[in-house]
Amino acid sequence: MTIYRDPVYIDKAILTPIANRWGIEVDTEVEVTARDFTDKKGGLEGRASIAGIGSAGINIGGGAEAEIFQKRTIKAHPGSALNELIDRLYQENELTNLGDGAIRKSSLVEIEGDWEISPVTEIGSTVGSLIQLMVKDPNIMHASEMPPQVIASFISPDSTSNRKIVLSKLEEPGDEYKIIALLDSDLLVRNYSEDDLEDDKTILGLIETFKPEGGSYSLERFFSGGMTRAMRRQMKPEKLYGSLGALYGGDFSEEDFKIPGPLVVVRVVAVYP
Repeated sequence: MTIYRDPVYIDKAILTPIANRWGIEVDTEVEVTARDFTDKKGGLEGRASIAGIGSAGINIGGGAEAEIFQKRTIKAHPGSALNELIDRLYQENELTNLGDGAIRKSSLVEIEGDWEISPVTEIGSTVGSLIQLMVKDPNIMHASEMPPQVIASFISPDSTSNRKIVLSKLEEPGDEYKIIALLDSDLLVRNYSEDDLEDDKTILGLIETFKPEGGSYSLERFFSGGMTRAMRRQMKPEKLYGSLGALYGGDFSEEDFKIPGPLVVVRVVAVYP
């Protein structure tokens, strides 16, 4: 039985090199040429054999025979490559089983379960937006209070675009560790929204790291990826977190971005029902 997985989310930048390793092309384009012939009365005599390419309804006229060429480019959807890759991974037994304790960095995993967007996503998204504004206007770093244009940017319709998202797998009896998955909102497929990532979904991804009991993983760098080393040196983190406290009515520190172990962190390749 063939199972087709209709992806809600695909990261082609990660999918492509993995698929290529197995000889699977992600972005393939096929150019098809169709030919139609006219009779001496100008009517179409030949027909294209591929739907959507034919020259139906065209009348050349003039009584001379003519040949009409039409071209069409067919582009494969990355979902097709994703399905082929997963089938191959199952055939070759290449997916890591987290249940056997063999957790290795950069190994491929497929994890099914109930997922929810972690609350840290909202605060982290604010940090990311603030950093982007600082990149455009470094003076914001030295402002005594949050500028009005900064606050306005957080409630604008664009505030939910290009967000870093953290999904948390709901823990079940017998689970040995927490699992979180890292995504980018701009890579959602078609008209799917962040809400479509939650509940019963399957995630294909690469293990980014594993933290044992007593360890922790910080999401600070995940959310502050747009900050250069020079900016990190100039900006005092406590001032940034103080601004967050003013926005959300609480006290924040870098500890709020740390998730304790035992923990598996997954960089998402795709999400599907």
